[in-house]
Amino acid sequence: MVFDRSGGGHAPFRFQCPSPNAARQQETPWCQSNNRRQILFRSVPPQNVLRTTGVDMANTKYLIPTTLAPGRETAAKIATGTRIEFPGSTRGSDVRTFMENDSFLTGLGLGSSNDTATGNLRFVAVDEILRVPRSTFALPVAFLDFLEEQALERSRWIQKQLEAKDSSAAASPQTTERLNAELDFLRKKQEEYLKQRQFIIRQEKRLLDEQKDGKFFMAAKRADLQDRLTVIGSQILSATVACVLSSLDLAVSGSALHQAQLDRAPRFGYLMNFESLLSTQGKEFGMLEDFAAGARWLRNVFIQFRRHATTGTFFSIKKYAPADASSCNGEGLLLTMGVSDDHLAVLPQSLVSGNAVVHVRCVLFTQGVNEKQSLVHAYKSSAVKLQERINRDNLVELKHTYTIYRNLRVEETQIRVRASRQMRANSGMSSSSAQDDSDEAAMAIDRHDLQALDDLLVQIEHHICSSTSQYKKNVALLMDSSDFCRALGGARVTCCKSGKDRTAMSVTLEQARLLCGELQASQGSALCSNMRLYGVRRRNVFMNTKADKFAFNEVQRKMLPDCYKPPVGTYKSGKT
Repeated sequence: MVFDRSGGGHAPFRFQCPSPNAARQQETPWCQSNNRRQILFRSVPPQNVLRTTGVDMANTKYLIPTTLAPGRETAAKIATGTRIEFPGSTRGSDVRTFMENDSFLTGLGLGSSNDTATGNLRFVAVDEILRVPRSTFALPVAFLDFLEEQALERSRWIQKQLEAKDSSAAASPQTTERLNAELDFLRKKQEEYLKQRQFIIRQEKRLLDEQKDGKFFMAAKRADLQDRLTVIGSQILSATVACVLSSLDLAVSGSALHQAQLDRAPRFGYLMNFESLLSTQGKEFGMLEDFAAGARWLRNVFIQFRRHATTGTFFSIKKYAPADASSCNGEGLLLTMGVSDDHLAVLPQSLVSGNAVVHVRCVLFTQGVNEKQSLVHAYKSSAVKLQERINRDNLVELKHTYTIYRNLRVEETQIRVRASRQMRANSGMSSSSAQDDSDEAAMAIDRHDLQALDDLLVQIEHHICSSTSQYKKNVALLMDSSDFCRALGGARVTCCKSGKDRTAMSVTLEQARLLCGELQASQGSALCSNMRLYGVRRRNVFMNTKADKFAFNEVQRKMLPDCYKPPVGTYKSGKT
């Protein structure tokens, strides 16, 4: 399916499909041009499609042939009023995107012959939107404030020590010299934090100005700081906050899945699943080490919410000692997020009142996919052991997280069944066999879902622990772990070295898999290729490098797994 967009702003999108001879006699509301039919409909602003606190940078609309049964799209609408009664519901919430086009699809010959014969195929309009979270700037500023406060506190302590030593005759020259050196270092760091804060504020203003002008935002160069954990901590915390804000936005817009995610947050926490495509060679080896350390550090972060005029603009960070010491390995950190009344309304009461905090849970799974990883495998380099160690460590964390989730899920089902029976008893109704069967069915569905997760966890463990997978690009690990964490209500973040090339291949693959799995979209491979050809990932490349093609050459493309290869014409050798 090929499409083009004419004009800008509110101009219509044009989707062009090859028109076979059989369709020429068919009366349709679309215009005909040579050997193509054009489907014309007017686009709407991305914020009207899905209102969030993010800044819109690019969007693309797709018409997807699907065999989704009528009525499936309303499941999320029904589930919204029942909070977590439908844990398996889809993330869709807008029935206006569905259009019946059985006769058109049959005429064009799209989909399988069985589907077209029975008229089960329809078109589904899906928007792909690229947004920059407001927290991209506000959270790092808050983190710099926290670091500056820590440096200032340490400087004051050193100055007191120096004053005490000056008045003491027993002061050691070596100790005085060491304290002076540390004091000088802290002063330089405070100057550096001030410059970084000013830089981030300028970039935020530039982003907002360019959004108003309709221009693309050019990503600034990464800050060159000395402390590696400080750098990765700020970045990984920003990604987490962006995911939390997305969950709040989607819950407000009616997503039952994200409402259930927030309802479980006080007891289960907020699960972050990071997917790394970094190789274990060269500079990426050190980046992967930093990433693994950052993932462990993130498990010591807790989040609380406070009422604020706007969402995603106010953050504060301070040290925190949780009541349950076992939930924190090291020094805890409490992140306070300001959210508006609309977002407070979808949070559990314990979080709104401030009596509870959300524990961030984090797992990282990594698999190199580029030509450098192929070289590591060819030489059976010991560098691959870093990847293996990270996956094994995070498998242990994933099992621990799943144990908590499993117990909570069983408890929720039992509470619902007991509440149902108690309500019938209080109303004086006798327990009928049909009602008992309904309760048993709910528990059976729950057992079935958990058994499926048990089997998937065994498969993930096999991917990681099997000796035959050590020197192979086992991308099935990334797909299975993402499916597993998503089933647990986890947020997903994918990254590589630059976040635009390999990441784009992974994101478009995952989007196509979600559409095929949740909306029963047909032609998944073609859909994935179209996203890589025309989707917002190309815009993301342009915003970073001023080039509109992915940075792969022919050799690099051949070394990628088949499902990560970009279509012809979308790549060329360039900056990474």
